[in-house]
Amino acid sequence: MKIQFIVVGWYYSFDVLNEGLKELNDENENVDVFWTCHNEPSDWVKDNFNYKVFDNIGDEYGAFQQAIDHLSIEDDTYVFFIHDDMIIKDWSFINECIKLLDEGYKCIGNCREYDMHCDPFRTGTCGLWPGPMNEYVGEENKHIYDTPMDIRKVRGSFMAMKMKDVRYVGEFDPPLSLMVGPKVREDGTTYFEGDSGRGGYGNLLMELFSYKLCKFFGRERIAYLSNRYLDSEYMYECGRGKLDPNHPML
Repeated sequence: MKIQFIVVGWYYSFDVLNEGLKELNDENENVDVFWTCHNEPSDWVKDNFNYKVFDNIGDEYGAFQQAIDHLSIEDDTYVFFIHDDMIIKDWSFINECIKLLDEGYKCIGNCREYDMHCDPFRTGTCGLWPGPMNEYVGEENKHIYDTPMDIRKVRGSFMAMKMKDVRYVGEFDPPLSLMVGPKVREDGTTYFEGDSGRGGYGNLLMELFSYKLCKFFGRERIAYLSNRYLDSEYMYECGRGKLDPNHPML
């Protein structure tokens, strides 16, 4: 049994996560930890992990795809896609996710995200483009987004899947029009065209990937470690490196 962690590198400052990943990586021959970095990593990460700095495109979904393209991951590998601003409470989430995947679930999220009706023909999504959203995915996967449907969403902060299932849905394939980095203002701050904040951008990528999961596997094949938002007994998902005061950690 092989386990691959793909960690999106941006903050590098969550010690419980970092040190736990190092222990897993050092003490288990079947575990590999790779940092897919959209920001220059700390010296500690450089000294202790396999990593690569990629162009900052596609948010976490771009980072996941960049890692997949860089690595050679076998189909039967259990892959844990995770942000680097997660507060880990209990590392037994690894065994729990593997158990659920072996029971037939296709994607495991940490916390419950609200369900929605996704219409791939709708326009003006998040203000990012005028045309329908299904025009802005890769040609190989464009045929997937062909009908409105109810979907169950999985947050990109944490997902566990078997690699063969990631490949089966066409991998992450962020919309081609969004595969660009942030633009820089005169004062040096960055922004993404058409989106005054970052929530709409990330939510759109989450919606597109979740649509594929539900289209291929069915909503019932998605499971969560918790029905709470951001939080489970195993970990807490920070937002841009900070706890959400409206959704405190239990």
